[in-house]
Amino acid sequence: MDNEDIISVKGKTFRIDVERCSGSLAKVSIKNGAILMKFPRRMSSHEMEKTYSNFREWSVKRLMKIDLSELEPKPKYVEFYDGQELEVLWKSFRIRIKRTGSKTGRARITPSGEITVMIPESMAPEESSMAAYHAIRRLVSRNIKDDLLLHVKGLNARHFNHEFSKVTIRDQATRWGSCSRSTGNISLNFRLLMAPDPVRDYVIIHELAHLRHPNHSKRFWKLVESADPLFRENRKWLRINGNRIGLQDPPAMPINTDKQKILQ
Repeated sequence: MDNEDIISVKGKTFRIDVERCSGSLAKVSIKNGAILMKFPRRMSSHEMEKTYSNFREWSVKRLMKIDLSELEPKPKYVEFYDGQELEVLWKSFRIRIKRTGSKTGRARITPSGEITVMIPESMAPEESSMAAYHAIRRLVSRNIKDDLLLHVKGLNARHFNHEFSKVTIRDQATRWGSCSRSTGNISLNFRLLMAPDPVRDYVIIHELAHLRHPNHSKRFWKLVESADPLFRENRKWLRINGNRIGLQDPPAMPINTDKQKILQ
């Protein structure tokens, strides 16, 4: 077993990191340009080498099968720019980003949907971009939250008729959505609202279905499919293109007119 082993697939290299853990099961995962293998401390060297070989073979097959863009890390923020026309949940916003001599930043939105963000000139470029993103995210989220709630209620009434309390827009690092069966709260990632309508609605339907089935059992997926017959296509699009949501030129959303079910 090579401590500096790497795998080359489709022109990209992936290093293999090995860790000993306190658990009882060996695990393998692929993320951030590396393959992480975890082995129980009690596992013998012989068994570890055998499992390592199996994991390595599985990793190669997995990397050959998937689109490698799935493994790209999600950007920390969406880099909005001055003059941008932003479409979020059927509403249009025009972005204005200006530099100011003030020591603190300011942001405002007009009734027509023009968002102006004032950024201190002393702020570094990356810090400026992140500050603009969070200011715009907060203003847009406030502006569309009532429309989003009505939309979720409509999907719920059409397909599930579950009881739920509220919908929260968050800047989640790893999840596109989540729900709490105990409180009935549904949380959606802000970036999801910039995704194609069928993809956004798939995630909403996914979370609403979890109010009945908390796991990913066959009954859960059957319930999701009853509301979104194209959930597999929508799920695949999000897996491959999710990290590009919010970019100036997002990938097109393929439409299967024979199977498409109108969710709006």
